[in-house]
Amino acid sequence: MPSQATITGKTGPAATVTSLILTNLTKFNMDLANKVLFTVSDQGQREFDLAATTTLTCTIASGVATIVVSQ
Repeated sequence: MPSQATITGKTGPAATVTSLILTNLTKFNMDLANKVLFTVSDQGQREFDLAATTTLTCTIASGVATIVVSQ
């Protein structure tokens, strides 16, 4: 079972996503100093603004990671 991320948040100035599901997530990195989440998945490389994030959860069960970011 592939890892995935579900994201609701800002992707840039005046750009947001709502419940975007990134499938086959292979990498993620959080730059806490700059409040940015970087992801690599089937949909390519993406950046998300964490400045207004209210909840960020990462769960690993049976070797599958699930990341949820909500604003």
